[in-house]
Amino acid sequence: MADLMVRPTYRDGYGISVAEALHFGCPAIASDVCRRAKGAIIFKNRDFDDLIEKARRVLSKNVSAVTGHSMNRQTSLWGDDG
Repeated sequence: MADLMVRPTYRDGYGISVAEALHFGCPAIASDVCRRAKGAIIFKNRDFDDLIEKARRVLSKNVSAVTGHSMNRQTSLWGDDG
């Protein structure tokens, strides 16, 4: 499994790949250009420093420091709890 999934798009739709990564327990970082799946770590669009900071935190296993909660395999694909 991957340690991190990154979707650094300037424009985007929902980005199902982010939801899929989260569903399988892989942390996902995505730009703030649209609504993202619950649990995604969001970085400011076109802010390379913000992206790098969040990626470093995830890769150093501090996911909860970025998201406020820990990852688990029960995260819904659609961002709800059901």
